[in-house]
Amino acid sequence: MSSDIKSMIAVLVVLLAFMGGLAWLRKRFSIEGEISRKGVHLGMGCVALAFPWIFERSWPVGLLAVLSCLTILGLVCIPAFKAVLKSVDRESYGEMYFPLAVAFVFHFSKGDPVLYCPPMLMLTFGDTMAAVVGKRFARFRYATHEGSKSWIGSMAFLVSTFVCVSLCLFVLSEFSALKILLLAFLFGLIGLMTEGLAWKGLDNLLLPIFGLVAIEAFRGLTVSELSLRILVLIGIGLICFSVKRRSTMNDGALLGVALILYLIWAKAGLYWAISPFVVFLLFPRVVKFEYSAYRNHQSVPALVGVFAIPFLWFAQLLRDEEPYVLVWPYSLALAIHLSVIWSKRARSEEFKWYKWGGLIVFPFLSVVVVQAIPIGLSRSFHLDWGFAQGSLLSVILCSIISTFVVFDRSLGSGPQITLKDWSFRLAFIAGASSLLYATL
Repeated sequence: MSSDIKSMIAVLVVLLAFMGGLAWLRKRFSIEGEISRKGVHLGMGCVALAFPWIFERSWPVGLLAVLSCLTILGLVCIPAFKAVLKSVDRESYGEMYFPLAVAFVFHFSKGDPVLYCPPMLMLTFGDTMAAVVGKRFARFRYATHEGSKSWIGSMAFLVSTFVCVSLCLFVLSEFSALKILLLAFLFGLIGLMTEGLAWKGLDNLLLPIFGLVAIEAFRGLTVSELSLRILVLIGIGLICFSVKRRSTMNDGALLGVALILYLIWAKAGLYWAISPFVVFLLFPRVVKFEYSAYRNHQSVPALVGVFAIPFLWFAQLLRDEEPYVLVWPYSLALAIHLSVIWSKRARSEEFKWYKWGGLIVFPFLSVVVVQAIPIGLSRSFHLDWGFAQGSLLSVILCSIISTFVVFDRSLGSGPQITLKDWSFRLAFIAGASSLLYATL
């Protein structure tokens, strides 16, 4: 029997024994559900942290992840284990995401402890501290898709991640002390935002993946570059929350906006970040709603509906594609959202005279502020006939889609913008339109 097979069997035995012990402790001492569930989380994470020194190849970790998922599916059928794994009222698949995230990070880090351990430490200790401290100190809460979370818990996540990642990098890397501290703090901030926006246990999947991307991207930066990124991330977060009173998004979605804007700025630069920032700022301005009923009611799924297609075009940039070619369909997808939001306002009885504006004026203004101005700024307004053609085609596409929205009664009437009405339908329309645009 090979050493990999022996190691896999040993890991499974340790995890089963650990969960069995937790099941006994929960029954014997009536431990709270969240505590026992995070105990499983902590045990799985501590075992996974040893993988770079146990496994030399990726396939045993991948197979172990599959076997772990199957084992968990079997254990939840046993009442004693179900009380540990499914002991919270909300719907969560975190126990299934955890082993998949471990396999993903191990494979793409190639087992390098400097790349592998910081994301796993953040998931193991940061996420656990956020849950335990947040439950103990439930004051100062913020709204999320599933209800609310505690700012104190989020601060506990940041502090524990900062401490764990700093100690890890001090031991495993050759970075300077100041660089390690800045890198760990930036790492913790990104994790805090990711944990705050996740729902149904998705933080167990997103935290390690975002953590791996972050440590890979940031470890080559200088101290001054890391300092700038920390200041920009904090500044974006403060700006997003400063307009909360005028926003339709809840706190979790605002954290998501800040994280998206930061990622776009960090990779693509300021001009790519202007378009989504303009849409975010103009959204509550062009939509008139009753604040008592609709203020801060949209959560992360609505954010996904708006930013999914633009983010896919942004992801193409990560493959070193031509930025000027990709920025057109990227910004068009955002312009379509703003144009439709503007035009949907024309459906209201109060704004009947906006009908024709919704067909002509609003698409034109949306393309100008979301697409033409940012692209023009990126080229120092050295415009040519190709720029004019691209802008004209964008106006035509936005006008066609806005016409559909204005006259399609299946979307309902009134200015209220709800997830059910438009988010995912509009995401599909924006995706198809931007793909058509890119082929023309």
